[in-house]
Amino acid sequence: MQIEHRRFGAITLTNRKAIGLLAYLLMESDHAHSREFLLGLLWPDLPTAAAQNNLRVTWAHLQKALGTNTSDQQPHLIGDRLTLGFNPLSDHELDVARFRALIEACRLHPHPDPQDCAQCAARLTEALDLVRGDFLEQFSLANCLHFDDWLLTQRQYFQVQVTAALEQLAGFHEHTGQLAEAERTIRHLLEYDPLSETAYRQLMRVLAGADQRSAALEVYETCRRVLATELGLAPAVETMMLAEQIRGLAPFESHSTQAGLPPVLTRFFGRQQESARLVDLLLRRTVRLVTLTGPGGVGKTRLAIEIARRMAGIFAHDICLVELAGVTDGNAMDDAVAAALHLPTNTGRSSMSAIMDYLRDKSLLLVLDNCEHLVKACASLTQTLFRDASGLTVLATSRIPLHLAEEHVVRLEPFATPVINGAERLTVADSLNFDSVQLFIDRATQSLLNFALTNANVLAVARICQQLDGIPLAIEIAAAQVGMLPIEAIAERLDHRFAWLNRQATETLSRQRTLQTLIDWSYDLLSDKGRSLLCRLAVFAGGWTLEAAEAVSTPGESCAEVLAELINHSLVVFGADTEHQRYNMHETIRQFAQVQLRGSNQEADALERHARYYALLVTRAAENLARQPLSERLQSVKNDHDNLRHTFEWLLANDSEQALTIVAQLGSDLNFWELGGFFQEGRRWLQHALDGAQASHSLQRGHALLATAYLSSAISDFDYGLQCARQAQQLFQQLGDQRGEIDAQLM
Repeated sequence: MQIEHRRFGAITLTNRKAIGLLAYLLMESDHAHSREFLLGLLWPDLPTAAAQNNLRVTWAHLQKALGTNTSDQQPHLIGDRLTLGFNPLSDHELDVARFRALIEACRLHPHPDPQDCAQCAARLTEALDLVRGDFLEQFSLANCLHFDDWLLTQRQYFQVQVTAALEQLAGFHEHTGQLAEAERTIRHLLEYDPLSETAYRQLMRVLAGADQRSAALEVYETCRRVLATELGLAPAVETMMLAEQIRGLAPFESHSTQAGLPPVLTRFFGRQQESARLVDLLLRRTVRLVTLTGPGGVGKTRLAIEIARRMAGIFAHDICLVELAGVTDGNAMDDAVAAALHLPTNTGRSSMSAIMDYLRDKSLLLVLDNCEHLVKACASLTQTLFRDASGLTVLATSRIPLHLAEEHVVRLEPFATPVINGAERLTVADSLNFDSVQLFIDRATQSLLNFALTNANVLAVARICQQLDGIPLAIEIAAAQVGMLPIEAIAERLDHRFAWLNRQATETLSRQRTLQTLIDWSYDLLSDKGRSLLCRLAVFAGGWTLEAAEAVSTPGESCAEVLAELINHSLVVFGADTEHQRYNMHETIRQFAQVQLRGSNQEADALERHARYYALLVTRAAENLARQPLSERLQSVKNDHDNLRHTFEWLLANDSEQALTIVAQLGSDLNFWELGGFFQEGRRWLQHALDGAQASHSLQRGHALLATAYLSSAISDFDYGLQCARQAQQLFQQLGDQRGEIDAQLM
């Protein structure tokens, strides 16, 4: 091991125990270490006296080598009678520390899209330039099991970080058209992860894009050979299809095929068997409907998105995700699907007929996410679509099946967890075979950058995963506490809470109750402001912006800071939308927060603030004092369509005049339902608002009647449309609005 010293030049250490001791103290320099612990780490097989003597000699050797006895600088090594450590305040530079800082800066940088961020690309390039191979490559200490376990964990940590950095950098270079740099980065990535089929496909795309089709096909052959030799597997269908497209000089698939899927912010873990089963089913022409079921928080949506990404290029006309968590009315299902498909406006068709016309000759994968509260509506829609759309395949996620004859159900269970046996020691290496532990480590390092699985904490991590039944969402929430609580404290507190609950329960806790209990525990750890805001955020559907959160929060509250607290606790997610401007929460967490809000003294105020905010959002879009283009105003309203539905419900029950005003603005000033293709839904809300404000004789009622007449005509309900047009004409005549009267006559 060679160290560069500013004063003494290169210093070479040859004693392996000295190298091991220095490496450990450098990497764990945030605190001092007891001499007793270091004896067990480096000389576990020696008698205490001999081990103590070896530690004294090794320590003196390091002090002399590092020149820490000079009086004009902080010593590198510090110690007393009980502890030894590396001085983090001494004058030194550590490549691994710089690497970590650069990676962390990328993680915290608020870029809209990592593939577009040149600053992060520069940081990643600098970080990767520091890498000279595996951490302490080929180094080990004989008969030092604890040290070697620690060393293995460090190597795995850095390998994960390097791999992730190379993936992001390769994506940046490909996205920005720097194909030569992309090729170099992907080849470097394959050195670290030679079994990454995704990387082989990316390299094939890059080479084909650079008109090096022969080289791209050579990469395919390498991929095929490596997978067969190492795993006994054939390439995935999408890899084979990409090779055929390149071989036939056809346009090859790019990231654009996944435009209908949300960006992924976290690494995907495990699920090999379920993934293989889903891909196998979706590739069969005889299988039309696959439903992914399982309890809340088990990762159904995450797996569905991952599988949909893998299917890119298989379905000739792309993939469409329909998020249904915010759709409360089964009658709005058609409109939600039409909106997700971005169907063009055609005033002569209902949403369903527009969907049918579009899908009739298409080969498309439709992902219906969170169907459990709309099972009957989803089943009816699916059966209707299947009758005419022969190329349509549906992948649904739901806590319960759709109960259709053609349905193939894949049940998703929680991750397996380590078995804790008091008679046998659980090693770090053994625990890393479990996806539950790997997920915990990955999410924990997001909360505490230098978190690592060690022999000291592996049992606590295993206990946490076991106590949480391997439920991914529960594990993520627990791991988020690592930045605030010692890992052993998390395990102990969960042990106490679940032990108390089991004493109260007549039988073993269900997995759903386990998740609810974990969310409740995390909720208790929040500040008073954090708990208050989490409850108030339950009024949102389909996500929200910072401005919207501020509108429903308690007056005078520092909303942005409290939102950051909720994000740190993994109770709220930020940036999982294309523009990276919106917040959201898992549906299970939202349901928990709704229970806390319901009946509290905050409920009425939060619901009213929510409704008033979105009513104001519609009014601002209609009045357009900011002079925005119509397309931008419509998009801002469309982003919060689910929230508007909840707003309508509240206003119809509490403020019929305001309800009439905003439906008139949406229907007349913005033509929202017409231009968005929401004819039936728009007509329903207009009817409800008109019925609720029958005593009104305002211009807004006249405009609402006109909008209703137009939408009724568009869905071929001509009698009702004519009736509304005549009422509008009479009202405008009474109010002396000649323009409105003429518009009504022209209907």
